[in-house]
Amino acid sequence: MKVGAVEKSIILNMQPVVIHPSGLEKVRTSEPSCIASLLGNLLKKRVLAIIIIFCLQLPILYYLYTSQVTNYSKNVGVVGISNIRVAVTAVRGEANDCTNNICAFSNSTNLSSSKSDGVLRTSTLSKATDFANTTVKTSSTMHILSSKPNETSSIKVNSSSSENAKASNTTENKNGNTETEKRKEVAPDRKAEEVQAVSKNAELPLCPLEPPNLQGHLDVSFASEPHTMEQTKESNPLVKIGGAYLPPYCTSRWKVAIIIPFRDRDTHLQYFLQYMHPTLQRQELDYRIYIINQYGAGKFNRAKLMNVGYAESIKDDTFQCFAFHDVDLILENDKAIYSCPENPRHLSVGVDKFNYVLPYTAIFGGVTELTKEQFTKVNGYSNSFWGWGGEDDDMYNRVKLKGMNIMRYPGGISRYRMISHQREKGNEENPHRFDLIRKTGSTMATDGLSSLKYKVIAREDYPLYTNITVDLFGPAR
Repeated sequence: MKVGAVEKSIILNMQPVVIHPSGLEKVRTSEPSCIASLLGNLLKKRVLAIIIIFCLQLPILYYLYTSQVTNYSKNVGVVGISNIRVAVTAVRGEANDCTNNICAFSNSTNLSSSKSDGVLRTSTLSKATDFANTTVKTSSTMHILSSKPNETSSIKVNSSSSENAKASNTTENKNGNTETEKRKEVAPDRKAEEVQAVSKNAELPLCPLEPPNLQGHLDVSFASEPHTMEQTKESNPLVKIGGAYLPPYCTSRWKVAIIIPFRDRDTHLQYFLQYMHPTLQRQELDYRIYIINQYGAGKFNRAKLMNVGYAESIKDDTFQCFAFHDVDLILENDKAIYSCPENPRHLSVGVDKFNYVLPYTAIFGGVTELTKEQFTKVNGYSNSFWGWGGEDDDMYNRVKLKGMNIMRYPGGISRYRMISHQREKGNEENPHRFDLIRKTGSTMATDGLSSLKYKVIAREDYPLYTNITVDLFGPAR
């Protein structure tokens, strides 16, 4: 091969390159160092990514865990609340003040009666739940009430345990009408801090001060037959067994027991449940309906039945307030919210029977509402009013004597329709009512919750209400 002049000069000018062994070592060791560094960086990034992904999954894992626990506790509560109550009483060793089913009211029966025992310990509740799980039995039929527990009307509804799904206030005046303020300013009635403690599900926000689904005036009519119990249940799928409801999308600000003194008013009860369940749900209440059914044919005692309703309901739950409600009065405006009042509230301000005007200023009957503190402060209702009339005026006196005022919604909002009916036997006018009213000041300390005695004949948790049939040990007709 011939080499040109240029190539020869390049070859002649080339200098030998000396490669030291230490340099080769450096070159050899530099290659794995880069690879290790790259792998280390990748490893760090992967670990960091895993940590981030794990942290992002923590809320989901927590939600799944708490929802399972909540669903379990709710299912137990829906199916066997009365059995859990019995179990809790047995485990805690509380006195029920009932001997042979004859009961006397005592604050010790309330699950939250003492400050130290306001919340059940976990071990106690688990024992109660275990006990309830072994004793719960759900009735397969629902009956309309009769004055005797073993007698029912022909209306029955099939049900199963799996079916249980889940303005302004003013002081009294003669006509109940005063200047109106904005609902936003008066709706709460109770401070938010006071009601947060009763929240069952801390994950849900408090319901708004003004419920968004209120309709205002309601079309209430008794011209046609009331809905059957089955129809009412189908249209209120979130009402749980025993007639209990709580909003599924927020935590209610008010936990209310609706207490209805009752005897032989089956048709009235159908109307009441048909109209009032949807209304109370739109008001976003955590509520339960109690029918306190007087056993036998003796003289009727509305006031004592309401005392029994209070005494029995506080065994079930920590209700903040109690609406004492005649079964024949149906609310015509859902803006009259059954919230817990700062003072005792008279709700049935305007009734169609009285042309929507108060019959007299001191009236405190029909539909009233008191908090637990207010009701115990006045020692409940008197137990002495057998027959019709007087017990509501006696309660008005009790409220006044304890330095409280009566609150009322404006008459244009707090409107009711009364179901017309004839006064039944056993509920004739009480000829002694005026004498009893005059003695309220001297008798209220000893006549009321402190002297309440009754016998529970039967208790049934039906799909739309809780029935408690009681013997009041009253006089014959």
